[in-house]
Amino acid sequence: MEKRALVILTCFVVILNSNTSAQFIQSIDKKTIDSLEVLLPGLEGQEKIDLFNQLGELYAWYNPEKSELYSNEALESSIKTDYHIGRGAALYNIGYRKYFEGDPAGAIDYFQRAIDAIDSTSSFYMLGKIYEKYSIALFQDGSDKEKGLEYLLSCIQLYQAAGDKKAESTIYLIASGGFFRINQPQKGLEYINKYWDLIKESGTPNLNLAISYAVAAACYIRLGDLKKAIEFNKKSIDQFDESVFEEMSLKSQLEFIQGTFYFIAQQTDSARKYYYLSLEHSKPNGNAYNMMMAYYHLANLNFSISEIETSRKYCDSAMKAASFIDSTGGFYFQDTLKHCIAMSEDIFFPLSKSHRRYYAWETMNNCYKILWDGYLKTNDLIQAVQIQESWMAVRDRIYTYKRNKDILELNVSHETEKKEHELARLSKDNEFKEERLKQSYWIVASLVMLVILIVFLAVVLIRQNKLRNHQHTLLLQQRLLRTQMNPHFLFNSLASIQNFIIKEKPALASDYLSRFSKLVRQILNNSVEEWVPLEDEIESIKNYLELQKVRHRDMFDYSIDVDEAIDPETIQVPPMLAQPFIENSIEHGFKQKSGKGHLKIQFKKNGKLIRFELEDDGIGREKAMKIVAEQNKDHRSMSSEITRQRLKVLSKKTRQKINLSIIDLKDEKRNPVGTKVAFDIPFRN
Repeated sequence: MEKRALVILTCFVVILNSNTSAQFIQSIDKKTIDSLEVLLPGLEGQEKIDLFNQLGELYAWYNPEKSELYSNEALESSIKTDYHIGRGAALYNIGYRKYFEGDPAGAIDYFQRAIDAIDSTSSFYMLGKIYEKYSIALFQDGSDKEKGLEYLLSCIQLYQAAGDKKAESTIYLIASGGFFRINQPQKGLEYINKYWDLIKESGTPNLNLAISYAVAAACYIRLGDLKKAIEFNKKSIDQFDESVFEEMSLKSQLEFIQGTFYFIAQQTDSARKYYYLSLEHSKPNGNAYNMMMAYYHLANLNFSISEIETSRKYCDSAMKAASFIDSTGGFYFQDTLKHCIAMSEDIFFPLSKSHRRYYAWETMNNCYKILWDGYLKTNDLIQAVQIQESWMAVRDRIYTYKRNKDILELNVSHETEKKEHELARLSKDNEFKEERLKQSYWIVASLVMLVILIVFLAVVLIRQNKLRNHQHTLLLQQRLLRTQMNPHFLFNSLASIQNFIIKEKPALASDYLSRFSKLVRQILNNSVEEWVPLEDEIESIKNYLELQKVRHRDMFDYSIDVDEAIDPETIQVPPMLAQPFIENSIEHGFKQKSGKGHLKIQFKKNGKLIRFELEDDGIGREKAMKIVAEQNKDHRSMSSEITRQRLKVLSKKTRQKINLSIIDLKDEKRNPVGTKVAFDIPFRN
């Protein structure tokens, strides 16, 4: 139960890389904006440009049209008057707005241009502000988290140079959440302590303090210190002001997280109490996200204590809230509240509709799993089968979302590198022009150097682009090949279940369906993963073999041996490479054999690879192919061919030579006595 709860927790633990030094986006007073607009006609020059930029930033989230109008006015006026700070601020505002509109590549482009404009002005505060947003855009988008943290830590020096301790302390808070997100909780706690030390001098709003306690709780749970996690999460909950609408939403979120901490600690009553508190504070606000999560965790809690019917009711409530989020892309039931903060991630950059739908799909997937397990537990097989189609549809949405996100991250990363090269080239070009004005003697030599530099950069860029596109193609090809395996698995198993039902063998059908459900769950979990623990892969093989033994009783036995030098829990391998060959041994090697067969499976350490060996004592390939040809002339063995292609792709991607050998075993009289398959599997720790 503890392992399951920890996995669940990672889906919603507070995202703490937010710019909490600013007010809530919706806490901006519209009257303040109106009063600033009244001042515009009486201002000129840089003061008017600064006000244009201030309005452009304030309008960026909830009125992008006005933000664009004011930012463009500021940009045009700054270029005309050669006002570098105004130009940088305008470019920053455009990038800020583009991120809200779901254009991360465009946002990063404008943030880079803003940095280039501000660099020459020594405006440390403005430059730090741009670096801060730029780093969080990279981090939130997922394209380059390490580079995002690198830029974020540069902000500390800039804010120190500007003498702004409050802004500096906020970076420590944001960085702590960043280190948590890249699985460095100890480093996260180090920066939280730096934040606490600094605010002793500069002070901090209650909201920032609440967020700091929450990030400490998140780091402690990642370190396995449950007692500290509960303590600091409770501190965070106590900091929020219940009279503030949006703070109540954040408090409600931390309450269901607190309930999950208690659930992990196996304190069911305390867990239930906090789940109910979360619902109590969510319902008046109409916060669909927090209601969805509280209902789901209540369903999970009741399932864990075998209250199946109660668990189903809470699943239904969670699914209704999730369906609303899926259909609208909003976290509040009232459309008028759509710009309000609903959860912690909204504090800095409001989530896109697709990201919110993704949270709903994840919850639906978890609810379907609880329902599925419940139906199997109560032997309600008909209901279990009926939810399969809807469950698979949700899994497909999750897979598609992750695949599209991966592609977007690759594109953003490519655009980022491209822009950085372009900035480097422009910088060199400017240096060249300045040098030409100072020393005419070096004009010819400098021109030659510039041409060489441009040619060199062009060659490097073209080469890098080809390599990146090639790697991207290989990645997509591997995923495509893997997805083709699942239907092949499922078809044979479903056919057997149908056969047992037709022949009115309920005991066999129930046994087979139970084992089949385990295999389906593993396929669902691994279908979107590129690497899985070797322990899970071996478990899948065992489930598959047990499934086949039920289907073909007394046809074969098997053994699985793992080299002592291999740690199956820590080593990860590509999923489902061995299954097609195991299937061939059973379907073609043992079916026509007179007597019981034996299948021997071994995993051995082979340098930087894992050697997989499969040996059967079946009728041999030659006789098996002859029988198949007589029974079905059009038969093609797709599964083995797909695995060959996957191994070829893995060999190219990992740059490791992967050999596949299939050996026909024969006795002293050259009669076939079985088949041996061996190939190397790349792995990572």
